[in-house]
Amino acid sequence: RAAFGLDSPSSAERHKVQVELESILSQMPNSPFVRLHLGRAYLLNGDLLRAGTLLRSTIALDPNYAPGWLALAEMELRSGNSEQAQDRLGLLLRRAPGYIPARLLQAQANLAQNKLGEAEHDLTGLLIADPGNSDAMLMLARTKIRLEQKDAAARLLDRCEELRPADPQPLLLHARLDVENGQTREALSRLQAAQRRFADMPEVVS
Repeated sequence: RAAFGLDSPSSAERHKVQVELESILSQMPNSPFVRLHLGRAYLLNGDLLRAGTLLRSTIALDPNYAPGWLALAEMELRSGNSEQAQDRLGLLLRRAPGYIPARLLQAQANLAQNKLGEAEHDLTGLLIADPGNSDAMLMLARTKIRLEQKDAAARLLDRCEELRPADPQPLLLHARLDVENGQTREALSRLQAAQRRFADMPEVVS
């Protein structure tokens, strides 16, 4: 149950979950599941060193535990080690080529290394396999903007806004695209809509 609280936007709630998981780990030190979620808690709370130590021990306990490999790759990507993250993701995808979270993170690693063509290929393939994946859609829109494919980016952002009606991110990215296209009125309208979405989001306690 404790692990579900990791998705809370409140840093206070995430810290509470971390403390609970630390207590559970003291009782179940050999559980890859508990180690994974405590590692994720450290990762979300910005403690990359402890996250890395715990996630490495997770896959040492169970080398076939795909979520452990994924979380370790995410930690390395956040630490700026995008090449190492890609190595781990490549290993994971050779074992489970259809594992969508790993494919999404692989595209993110390619973007971090400015491999735009590879990221575009990864994300296009992912959306063929999972057409409603709004995370992939938003990342592909960012990639298209960097590739100067603005019309394609705008179409993707329109679809993202439909799929994520409470999320300000697609609107903010679309507003940036509007500014680049000289469409200041449209940009202002989207920024105002994004501001309303921010106002409706749950308050985050720091």
